[in-house]
Amino acid sequence: MLTVTDKLAYWHMPKTGGMSVYKVLQACGNKPEWVNGVRRHGPVSQIPQSALAKRALFGTVRDPWSWYTSLYQHASSSPDGIANLKVMGNGDSSFKAVLRSLTDPQIIAEPPNPWGLVINYGEAEYADWKASGLGLCSWMFRHVYGSPNKLDLFVDTAGLYEGLSEIMNVPLETIQGVNPQNCSAHRPKSHIEEPAALYDDEMKEWVAKADEAYIQMFEYEFFTRPDWTVLAKSEVELAAPFR
Repeated sequence: MLTVTDKLAYWHMPKTGGMSVYKVLQACGNKPEWVNGVRRHGPVSQIPQSALAKRALFGTVRDPWSWYTSLYQHASSSPDGIANLKVMGNGDSSFKAVLRSLTDPQIIAEPPNPWGLVINYGEAEYADWKASGLGLCSWMFRHVYGSPNKLDLFVDTAGLYEGLSEIMNVPLETIQGVNPQNCSAHRPKSHIEEPAALYDDEMKEWVAKADEAYIQMFEYEFFTRPDWTVLAKSEVELAAPFR
């Protein structure tokens, strides 16, 4: 599930607008194609170097507070997902109980299957997350994009279409004509109108602590679009967990 154009290659961290990026690249990219034989949401190291020749590798990122709500909303859209949320929350499927586990995996009594809630990682990945000292958002960033990080460009999800317009050199109006894919509103039974309202001050601090290095690296604030839309790797001082 690697998508490339003549000058770009896209690798997808879960819950960062990836399905919409795929649609835009296919609709508006120059010579778009799929590269088979690589596992979506797996580590970047599996990408063959031949696929990256003369291409900039980019990925999408988002503030961790909204990332956790997106993960929760997606998992809440099916009976199996709700059951997994309850296991992750140690018997409680509420967002607060689940978030506590997602930001402190040491308290999880028994992981659900899939333990990633919407991504089916195995036992080795689960053990790595538990030992990492990272919130799931930060661990997922490290697992998918590599340590040291392999991306050439970062695009923030809050300004997704603007960022794609910039790196693809395609008019914004053209990209805005591509309907977004896999949005929470497409699952009306689990859609939450104001996801920021799910947080109290204590929950905000759980994320701030668990994902501190990631937050500082991208200058993220609670449900706030950052000042940047696209960052080159040279503009980012990689935090210790991601070097």
